[in-house]
Amino acid sequence: MTRQVSATERVLAELTGVRVTAWCCRRAELVGVLRFAGQLHPMGGRVVVLVTVGSLAAAVRVQRGLYEVYGCRADVLGPDSRPFQVDTGAPPRGTTAAVGHGSGGHRVLITTGGGELARRTGLTDCAGRGLRGVPPQLVAGRVCDVAALWRGAFLTQGGLSGPGRKAELTVTCPTAEAALALVGAARRLGVPVRSKELRGQPQAFVRDLDAINTLLSAMGVREMLTRWYQPPARAGVATVEAFGESNLASRPGRRRADRPCCPKGHGTTSCPAAGHHGIASSA
Repeated sequence: MTRQVSATERVLAELTGVRVTAWCCRRAELVGVLRFAGQLHPMGGRVVVLVTVGSLAAAVRVQRGLYEVYGCRADVLGPDSRPFQVDTGAPPRGTTAAVGHGSGGHRVLITTGGGELARRTGLTDCAGRGLRGVPPQLVAGRVCDVAALWRGAFLTQGGLSGPGRKAELTVTCPTAEAALALVGAARRLGVPVRSKELRGQPQAFVRDLDAINTLLSAMGVREMLTRWYQPPARAGVATVEAFGESNLASRPGRRRADRPCCPKGHGTTSCPAAGHHGIASSA
């Protein structure tokens, strides 16, 4: 039996194939990846950076970006902690392994230059102390950088449910400051994102269908939206019209359209129904 692919997996598969050429946007995406999925581990007097993602394609995308943007060499580890021999010049497309943002996902390990990478991406300050939020110059930066930051966060910790009334886009955040940074960044895109805490874990979320569509489009999702997104206003109007027609058809004393609404001898001016539905009475 074929397993049904979830909406989250479809979005992640499409985001891993988004081509980004601007260096500012590539840096912003990597900052989002490292902030929302990166972990710092001191080891032998140096800092090791470990990033956990949900698919091999996402891991290779992060590996290639770190090398091309920051010059950091990284290893891709599988769920069994064995290294992958991957050609960083041609990342696999459409790899949608089970989305598990934890020990079961693929990992990217940076063992050399981890401390410098952490400082350049805003994970630590110049003294090596850990920071809890996102660099403010990125949150208040250009719209393309804000969209790239969201893309990096969703690639590592994002989830999508729906469509319909229960549609929700969420990003699990490492700190409350990071969640507030996503909320502020989404305002630059015109999207009303809110933050909450679920089981002690901060989250940034949005439930409005149009807002979800705007946010996914800004991140680079195109193909998946054509099958997932349906404008709620159009669907609501169709539902109301169908409901009204069914009610009229079920009435036993339904009035015919060509039958006058006024009793015989009454003019339209004295008819109590004249003007009731916005129809002006005749002179």
